[in-house]
Amino acid sequence: MASFSLPQHCLANTDHPPGSSADNIVAHFAVNYHNEAARLGINLDELYAALVADGDLNPPEWNTEGRQVNVYK
Repeated sequence: MASFSLPQHCLANTDHPPGSSADNIVAHFAVNYHNEAARLGINLDELYAALVADGDLNPPEWNTEGRQVNVYK
């Protein structure tokens, strides 16, 4: 996976909520396919914990691996 850096003014933009762009896809799966999750080997408790962590915990290198969360708290 290629990594890239956004300009500092984009990273500090507080118009965007914390989390990653994949959160909505993961949440959509949990809501619409929760009955198939166990058969696919997906633990919904772990999935939910990952979504919460993605929105609440600052990644160590937020400027290249996600969004800076602590500016929203």
